[in-house]
Amino acid sequence: MLSAAWSYIDNTVPFILIAAPFILCWRIVSAFMTSKSRGCTFFKSINVLREILIILFSVFVIGLVSQTVIPHMEWSDGGFTVSIPENYVAKYNFIPFAAISDALHKIFVDINLYYVIYLVGNIIVFVPVGFFIALLPQKEIKAWHAAGISFLVSVFIEMVQMFLPRMVDVDDIILNTLGGFSGYLLYLLLKKAAPAFVKRVKM
Repeated sequence: MLSAAWSYIDNTVPFILIAAPFILCWRIVSAFMTSKSRGCTFFKSINVLREILIILFSVFVIGLVSQTVIPHMEWSDGGFTVSIPENYVAKYNFIPFAAISDALHKIFVDINLYYVIYLVGNIIVFVPVGFFIALLPQKEIKAWHAAGISFLVSVFIEMVQMFLPRMVDVDDIILNTLGGFSGYLLYLLLKKAAPAFVKRVKM
């Protein structure tokens, strides 16, 4: 189970390496434009803590896209290669809670812990979405904003996967939305435990 989870993380590395220079350039240009509009020096316009968190969130988004839209990418002698499993037939589930119920049955009845990755993974992977959506904006947002954005992002991913050899599952949307809401709750805990940290990020 842990090896399967690690393989997802490992597969994101090539995408992150490619995107990293573009992310850094984007943040440098953004800071430069901010300094010009505020009439201050470049370094005074930078909130270092906030920039680090924005970059981390950007890296997460790249990783999420790489594992939900593009199935696999690896380094070989000829360079980076993107591969899609051969003879893979796309599957669909449009019945709410059908896949969740099946996964729970396999976990608790068949003792197949691999399906824990499906349930927990689909929740955890969207926790950063709700968390950063609440943390990064300077204005406070509501829980339904975080859950709603998580829902829309998940719907977009599932719609794209309809045109790819991937599993399209309405239960993924349910679990992802729950993950986004959980991320918002995590933000509230952070705000209560470390209000000075949150205030510094939002400056």
